[in-house]
Amino acid sequence: MTNTNTNLLNALPVNDLINEAIRIEVEKTINLLLQEDLTDFLCYEKHSVDGYNTGNSRNGYYERSVNTTRGPITVKIPRDRNGEFKNRILEPYNRTHSDLEDMIIHLYRKGITTQDIADLIEKMYGCYYTRQTISNITTKLQEQVEAFHQRQLEEEYLVVYCDATYLSVRRDTVQKEALHVLIGITTTGKKEVIDYALFPTESISAYESLLTSMKERGVKKVHLFVSDGFKGLGELCQNIFSTSLYQRCWVHISRNVKGCVRKQDIKAILDDLKPIYSSTTEEAATNALVSFLETWAGKYPRLQGMLSDVTNLFTFLQFPESIQRSLYSTNIIENFNKHLKRYTNRKEQFPTEDSLNRFVYARASEYNSRHLERIHRGFAHLLSSI
Repeated sequence: MTNTNTNLLNALPVNDLINEAIRIEVEKTINLLLQEDLTDFLCYEKHSVDGYNTGNSRNGYYERSVNTTRGPITVKIPRDRNGEFKNRILEPYNRTHSDLEDMIIHLYRKGITTQDIADLIEKMYGCYYTRQTISNITTKLQEQVEAFHQRQLEEEYLVVYCDATYLSVRRDTVQKEALHVLIGITTTGKKEVIDYALFPTESISAYESLLTSMKERGVKKVHLFVSDGFKGLGELCQNIFSTSLYQRCWVHISRNVKGCVRKQDIKAILDDLKPIYSSTTEEAATNALVSFLETWAGKYPRLQGMLSDVTNLFTFLQFPESIQRSLYSTNIIENFNKHLKRYTNRKEQFPTEDSLNRFVYARASEYNSRHLERIHRGFAHLLSSI
């Protein structure tokens, strides 16, 4: 039983205590949503090393009083150091019907379940919304979802990342299915979710569908594709975009290497592996790889087979040094998928494919809006040198 349920049950004998318990739980929920809104904006969890050298960080909070039918609550609105974070949680909290609908859609985008939204509104405003009513309101997103999948794209992308993550969907029974995602960075450094699609498993045919659609919607050139090395994907990318190059993700290569060695050697091996993909020239990278294999392949012969073929290992080194760190791994798309799963974990499962589509669209559109005016790391230097 949750602490919320326990607190409410303990308060049942006294009506005033019930109101106070609900008021406290609403206050906790709103403050939690505000913190998660800032986490989503910054793209990294509190205290996470992902936040190092991003140029922005958390900077405390200020308090604000909000009236509810259960009494006033104190909300702690977080701030970022650059002053760019704009709170969107509290804006819709008025008592008109249309504003409540806006709030419902916003909470749904945050991954709150329809039942939890209905409960929260009833506690705050004293009005009851059924789960079906909440679902009907959120279907207003459907037209926006369709527009997202059909929108015109940029003609040229410097890099496109390809990856899939598994989410639970109900089709009579509940099973995990592969959400295929494409994220691109334009030649001007703008980052965006290009498209996504759900298929039963990760497959070449799924990626072919997404890449073909991407081309039909205006993309003429992709300089580089980056993926985890899914079999056949490199060839597919180059068949559809004939002038493109392909890079295997070094983070996945490192994980594969880690899985081949004993626990006591992992740190030393990963430390010796890092100079390979940290090199800024292909010659330096090749020399570092030779040195690595000379040191470790005798003890772990499988490493020789894994790394002897350098095809697509050092493609990123053909690009300017200022952006190489962004090109040797799929970290950008994996971070997106990680944040996506953080919200989907609240749902446990999606009742239909359409509900999943609406949910992912909400996350993708927020991601694109957040990065619309930002230049990705290293690209500013690249643009200034042109």
